[in-house]
Amino acid sequence: MMKLSSWISVVFAGAAAGFWAWSAFVNVPVVRATFDGIADIELVGIALRKVSRLNMVAAACAFLSALLQAVSIYLTPS
Repeated sequence: MMKLSSWISVVFAGAAAGFWAWSAFVNVPVVRATFDGIADIELVGIALRKVSRLNMVAAACAFLSALLQAVSIYLTPS
C-alpha cells in the first residue's frame, strides 16, 4: 500500500510539473493601445483564464502528491 501511494504521488507530481510547464507556454498577446481603445483585450482575458485553469489543476495535483506522501509516511512502520 505504501509503495503504491508513493508511486501515485510521483504520478501526481509529474502531472503538476507538466501542467505548470504547459501554463508557461500559453501565448498571451500583447495589449496595444489604439485611437479606438485597447486592442486584443478579449484575447488577453482568454489566455489569462487558460493560464489560471492550468495553474489550478497543477496546484491540485501538487496537493494530492503531498497528501499521498504524508499518508505513505504515516503508514510506514517505525
